[in-house]
Amino acid sequence: MKDEGTKKLGNEGAYLPPNRYGMTPQKYWDVAEATIKLLASKGVLNPKDQEKVLAAVQHRITPMQELETISSGDLIEKYKDIANQVVEFDGLHTGSPTLDAYLLGVQPKNFMVIGARTGVGKTLVANFMIANFACQKEKILYLALEESEEEVGSRWAKVVLNNHLKVPKDSVHFAYAEMISAIKEDKYNLIPILSVYAQLGFTMVAVDMLNNLIDTVRDEDGNVFLNRLVSAVQNSGMTLVMTTRLRQPITDMEKDFPTMDSVYGRVDLGYVVSKCIALTQLDDVGDGNTYLRVHILKNRRKQIGMPLTYPILKVSNLLEISDTGNDDRAEELRKAYEANGGHKPKPPKAEDADKTTHLAKDADF
Repeated sequence: MKDEGTKKLGNEGAYLPPNRYGMTPQKYWDVAEATIKLLASKGVLNPKDQEKVLAAVQHRITPMQELETISSGDLIEKYKDIANQVVEFDGLHTGSPTLDAYLLGVQPKNFMVIGARTGVGKTLVANFMIANFACQKEKILYLALEESEEEVGSRWAKVVLNNHLKVPKDSVHFAYAEMISAIKEDKYNLIPILSVYAQLGFTMVAVDMLNNLIDTVRDEDGNVFLNRLVSAVQNSGMTLVMTTRLRQPITDMEKDFPTMDSVYGRVDLGYVVSKCIALTQLDDVGDGNTYLRVHILKNRRKQIGMPLTYPILKVSNLLEISDTGNDDRAEELRKAYEANGGHKPKPPKAEDADKTTHLAKDADF
């Protein structure tokens, strides 16, 4: 077999999976090169810069630099001016002030997952957040692994227009065909694509949805792939936002720690992602809107906020999304639940919807 020289991986085979000879499979470099040529043919990338970008991608995927360190004294000197400043919010906002108060901003290199059971509205909420990120001058690659252009386009237009978001014209690039087929063929093909787009100045990649990636696993379980993907995201410097179908919780503990099922077994999202948002649809209160409770996890299973105090999003049939604040009556709901012998109270009447929306349901995802 031909020696690939500098294309060998560093220690522990990070970023791309080595074959049994310890070398990076040629197909991953082929995907990177094909992606660059495709972008050049569509006018996204100047053809004369193809080799320069490919060389930068190779350097990024195969990091061989020596470890850089900084002394404690230098670190203090560098940051002493901001040490006493109170940071109320740092990072990208999602479009939901209450949600932002929990997340404290979405930062570069975050691996963010938005999950729910089928049909709840995870892709809708993801589109709303991505549109808001684009309004903050993020440059985003949107990979639609499951839906058609018509399905994605119709929802995207409604979310942007009906929520009055001024998304810059070229801030979001959608991909359905060539690159998508490469990713569906092998999930690892996403990694060189991440590197290509990082070199082109993209700051975020949105993938709808994660289950499609996990189910292309042929040689290892999903948790291993996600850890490799986290390394690739860190290396690219971009933010990764993904949607996923969550599995039905079996135990009470799983209600607070979202997991998903793949063809190769359970994938525990709480241990891998930077920020995990799980959505629950509340009971219909008869006012024509859908109410979604947002469950938030952050930093590997550390719960944000007290139990049952979560933001609520209201979605109209026009896909207008608004923030209704915290579920501040959830404690009252819990007490009513216990007083009722462990049974859920009856849903509120339609005429009382504006007062009792948040009592609708102690739902699980």
